[in-house]
Amino acid sequence: MATSWEVEIEKINGEVKLINQKLDILENNHLAHIQKQIDKLSYVLWTVGFGVFMQLIFVVRNILS
Repeated sequence: MATSWEVEIEKINGEVKLINQKLDILENNHLAHIQKQIDKLSYVLWTVGFGVFMQLIFVVRNILS
């Protein structure tokens, strides 16, 4: 017959396995999706920044001419 501390140890082992599984899912799945979103956001920011820079060049050119 299992004593109460053996039951508690098994319960803790189950919780540790569940935590490890959730960490593995987070590391291998969610972080990859987050990285893709960051890459897309970076591309959009560079594109908008380039557009603003080009507008600045046109304004300066018009002021100087």
